[in-house]
Amino acid sequence: MSTPSPLTKRKYKLSTIRRRLQTISKFYRWAYRNRLCDDLFEADPEDVLEVACNAPARGNEEGKYKEFSDDDLIPREDGTDSVDAIGIEDLTKILGILGPVPQARVAPQTSVYRLAASLSVGTGMRLDEITNLTVLDILNLRPRGWQGSVPMLITKTKGMKPRRVFIPLPIYEDIKEYIAGERAECVLGRPKTLALFVNRSDSHRNPGRPLTNHTLWRNFRKAVLQAGLTYVEAIEWNGSQELITVARHHFHDLRHTYAAVMYQQLVRRGKSAPWLVLSRLLGHAHVSTTIKIYLRSVDGMEAEVSDALNDYMRRLRGG
Repeated sequence: MSTPSPLTKRKYKLSTIRRRLQTISKFYRWAYRNRLCDDLFEADPEDVLEVACNAPARGNEEGKYKEFSDDDLIPREDGTDSVDAIGIEDLTKILGILGPVPQARVAPQTSVYRLAASLSVGTGMRLDEITNLTVLDILNLRPRGWQGSVPMLITKTKGMKPRRVFIPLPIYEDIKEYIAGERAECVLGRPKTLALFVNRSDSHRNPGRPLTNHTLWRNFRKAVLQAGLTYVEAIEWNGSQELITVARHHFHDLRHTYAAVMYQQLVRRGKSAPWLVLSRLLGHAHVSTTIKIYLRSVDGMEAEVSDALNDYMRRLRGG
């Protein structure tokens, strides 16, 4: 709670801390129920494992061990965590730094980072869902002229639960241009890969090979810092406090931005259950998850996301 993530250089959100501690707690509860902790408890009844195990193990005397709840371990939510949607002006700056649209690209420029970011903000796809896309996913799509977006089924999702996403037509056209142009140049004469997004041809490591999550995440963060979208945070490091400059946004905020835009669009269209529709679009197993994540934030996003989704994407692309 007092030190930054070594990856993002930001303080951990309270929701992240809670989620990870709950995972540990669930693991030890499972181990306790399956009699995998008995020897440890017999050797040291005050073992820290006892704290994480609430229910007595099968066959043990009732009340043999003191019971604890997760409240003794896990900090409570304090309402400070919020969704970080990116305003259109800031996102236009970021995308401009990431690279040109494929049609405006001039070698050795690359459009891959911009295109991946645009796909995330236009569909709500997660980082690893984007890097798991293949060329076949795009080539097998059949757009319909009367629709403003192209539906695509993705199967490699969080929880491996397939869902349908809708690619705005301008982004779909950009992806096709990328496949025929920059991507073809990058994979020429190199081992074949079906990955949609690949490393640029002048990469120091693995040119023409599948783009990794970290490469995409790192380049997005670099663009945010270059755009000046930062804040200063005090952290504890090696026993002393330091001031560090932190990127205001990271790649996952593109998904949050999509959710904010889509929610407002659903409300304007008079959808009776906007949370339910948004939950399906985001691939959440339960609508309560969607509400919990976004309810505190959508009321303050009206000014930032007043444009309809397709118009929003066209403006970004033009910028």
